Amino acid sequence: NSVGLRFFPVYGPWSPPGSALFDMAEMAVSDSNVSLFGSKGAAADAKDKGDDEEEDGDADTSNPPKTQFLPQDGVDFVYIDDAVDAILSAMQYQIPKGVTSPVVFNVGSGQSNTLNDISKLMEEHFPRSSNDAANNPPLSPPPNEKRAPVTFRANIQRANNHLGWSPHTTLQDGIASLLAWHYDRAFPYGPPPPQSQSQSQSPTKPPLYLVLDGVSDPGNAGTLLRSGLAVKVSGVLLLPNCVDVWSPKAVRSAMGSTFKLPIHTFGTLDSCLGFLNDRNIRNERFFAATLDTNMSSSSISSPAHYEIDWIDAKRGGGGGAALCIGKEGPGLSKEVRDAVSRGEISSVHVPMEVGIESLNAAVCGSVIMFEYSRQCRIAAATMVEDQPS
Repeated sequence: NSVGLRFFPVYGPWSPPGSALFDMAEMAVSDSNVSLFGSKGAAADAKDKGDDEEEDGDADTSNPPKTQFLPQDGVDFVYIDDAVDAILSAMQYQIPKGVTSPVVFNVGSGQSNTLNDISKLMEEHFPRSSNDAANNPPLSPPPNEKRAPVTFRANIQRANNHLGWSPHTTLQDGIASLLAWHYDRAFPYGPPPPQSQSQSQSPTKPPLYLVLDGVSDPGNAGTLLRSGLAVKVSGVLLLPNCVDVWSPKAVRSAMGSTFKLPIHTFGTLDSCLGFLNDRNIRNERFFAATLDTNMSSSSISSPAHYEIDWIDAKRGGGGGAALCIGKEGPGLSKEVRDAVSRGEISSVHVPMEVGIESLNAAVCGSVIMFEYSRQCRIAAATMVEDQPS
């Protein structure tokens, strides 16, 4: 007797080149001016299992011919981690006595999605250019395909009942992980330089670096990266005990920002400060966000975020700054708090009404970053007004 697994299309890191999702992910991370479907279209090759998709009986030992999935076909894609879990579960399965035929279980997500649906998920992280969107509408069936769209979906109830297996990765998380892997593969040393000056940060705009000090919630980390990209921070610096910003939930929360920001990891605060010093950002321009106007057990004042000269106008607007956001709940790490208490770095806070204990880490960081952006816009407008006509 034997145990078999009927796999529906598997995707994820290290998926085979030439498969639809592999090619779409490659195009998504490489060029915003290229359609996700390329010149060949996004037809996926897979066995047409016919009626077996909705049945959960014994294996169909025939070898049905291959067919192309149309863009409008509903396809059941299963993430690689879930597929591996199914294999491990099947290896431990004991075939009941008296069963003489092979026992086969479907391995899928139990849901169907079209390639057009998946392209929209990818475009949330890597938007296509406006021209590309106009020139590349949703895919249509190839002219030689006469059949109507169909739906392929695995019935995984039997696998759940007998193997105790069920998929845990949502399509949104799976696509985020797939894109993160392809992006790291395409740009192992960080994001590519801007294609034109218009896409780059203004040369007169002072840099702001976002520093995450032990931020552990992936949703907050992703939101901070998204806000950072919105104000065009120069980079994201990660201190110890931060969440993995490449985790699926963090990538989803960042809505593509993770792929567009330089991200650096540091083992100590001193190494982070050294990185900033090399970029002409002095230690006193490192602002750690605190909960109140004065650091506990310290007489050092923490000014409001709108009182900080984020563009360093006294030095001609070229000094730049760094904003440090601490962990949810405990706040800043001991290393950072001690540095503030010794006067080695500065602090800042967001004023609140009486009775409010604290702000969410992502909200606090976003409020301060947009104050930096506001000051940059005012400075830019003033510069234009001062120019001779």
